[in-house]
Amino acid sequence: MIRFAPPLSITKSEIDEGMEIFEEALRASEQGLDAHQVTEEAFVAA
Repeated sequence: MIRFAPPLSITKSEIDEGMEIFEEALRASEQGLDAHQVTEEAFVAA
């Protein structure tokens, strides 16, 4: 189980961005990649 605890004042676009990063990290972990490295690249690209 994964539980998210976002702040009470979060926008839909911030939620969407967070979910995209999370999904990318999950895909990376399924492929055996370093999920930390993938999410860092996502932050730099944003």
